[in-house]
Amino acid sequence: MKSVVGAALVTGVLAVNIPNVTLNNGIQMPMISLGTWQYDDDTAEAAVRLALQTGFNHIDTANNYHNQAGVGKGLSGFDRSTYFLTTKVPSTKFASSAYAKTTEALEEDLSLLGVDYVDLMLIHSPASSCKTTQEQWRALEDFYAAGKAKAIGVSNYCLSSFACIDETRTVKPALNQIEYHVGMGLDPTGIRSYHDANGIITQAYSPLGNGDSTLITGDLVTGIGQKHSWSGAQTSMRWLIDNGVPLTTKTDKQSHMQEDLAIFADVLADDEKSQLDTSTEPAGKPSWACSSAEVEQVQAGACTSDEQSALSDPQNVGTKANTCGTSSYNIFTGKFNHDKFNDCFSSSIGISATCAECYAATGEYGAKNCKADCILGWCKSGCLSCTEPAQETLATCTGFSSGTAQPCEEMTV
Repeated sequence: MKSVVGAALVTGVLAVNIPNVTLNNGIQMPMISLGTWQYDDDTAEAAVRLALQTGFNHIDTANNYHNQAGVGKGLSGFDRSTYFLTTKVPSTKFASSAYAKTTEALEEDLSLLGVDYVDLMLIHSPASSCKTTQEQWRALEDFYAAGKAKAIGVSNYCLSSFACIDETRTVKPALNQIEYHVGMGLDPTGIRSYHDANGIITQAYSPLGNGDSTLITGDLVTGIGQKHSWSGAQTSMRWLIDNGVPLTTKTDKQSHMQEDLAIFADVLADDEKSQLDTSTEPAGKPSWACSSAEVEQVQAGACTSDEQSALSDPQNVGTKANTCGTSSYNIFTGKFNHDKFNDCFSSSIGISATCAECYAATGEYGAKNCKADCILGWCKSGCLSCTEPAQETLATCTGFSSGTAQPCEEMTV
């Protein structure tokens, strides 16, 4: 992958050696890309062409940006081997049609972009049910096997999303593109450590936050930047690079593109990086898709033996849920991702770790306390993991999205 493209076409081209990150299948991906969100076709075409002329070698777009035709025009005239291309397909609603609709969107991406393959294809966000998510990933695996994508990955995926596709996948996602920036810490919600442990690259969108000026003109980033002749925005982006996180940025102005590429001219000092590592502003979360209905984060200390005993007593179920254990709740499996929490939490808040426990406690399969589940936004979730009886019906409850009972197999979150 060449670092500078079309250098003879426009003045102001920076001779920058953009570093690569190696994906889990050996593909080399440039650490910075030009994003195209919210651009119309004409703006996208001009921005992509200018970016490649200025020194960028990685372009990021998506099916639901509705500008891939413009991106394709901007790419035309450049040798295909000189740039890395990432695009995405949207999530789908129904499992029965997820594979077909995703395959259709994948082919549409290639057609609109005017290319035979993309370097990285992502699913833009998790679907509302595990089966749908699995079917979408199966479509990407087949697309990858056909040589139409050099690598495949996801965007906005939560821990539960990975747990879901792990049940059926044959190819591990190469990357998860999430919101990530200074102020969120080194391991927001545990997603970064999960990625690292499983060979999945973390890629950052919104590297400067979402409309907050803290990472552009704030005292911390501008103060550090002065020592490197960087702006606050450059400092914020360099923090990602020094943490091994590739990023996607966005601009249609050449001066800003040059500034973005200039972050590779220097590195942060250890003390500077430490200050940025521990900053808590601005706040952010890795994915808008990880709503309270999907992941309930419980931060607390370890359970004592007495607390574990108390929590296993049906009379005390759920009473100490917020005093011990650390976990994220998985809507797809009806379990808690953290073993320690699962052990001490047992069957609390009316959601059992297993269908057998659910039945033993209540005589019913699925969600064993519909009222409690609805209050927590978890109605239906326990039922998704149950297979016996095959068409167990959950009674109508307040907060159930459809307002009517449905067979477990048809329930979606």
